[in-house]
Amino acid sequence: MADVSGFCWRTDGAAEYAGGQGMPEDLSQKLSRASKDRLQFIYAENGYWYDAMETLSQQIDADPDNDRLRSQRSSLLKQVNLPIAAAYDTGMLSK
Repeated sequence: MADVSGFCWRTDGAAEYAGGQGMPEDLSQKLSRASKDRLQFIYAENGYWYDAMETLSQQIDADPDNDRLRSQRSSLLKQVNLPIAAAYDTGMLSK
């Protein structure tokens, strides 16, 4: 199983992301060329933790029995010290 890893930083939120400067052009290009199952890795590697989490959650909603996705989301949650939330996904893994 592949772990999702990266870093995150706080920005001014929507003003920076959607309105003002927006996402860096090189990142936008990477995302537009990436396959759907790679998006969470690109977001995480570039510090967009919430986007990585949203992407994983949407993929899990579409395929709730996918252990690989649940493991990735659990890993991402552990990185930001959310062990209870991470344990939920770990507990949902197939036995």
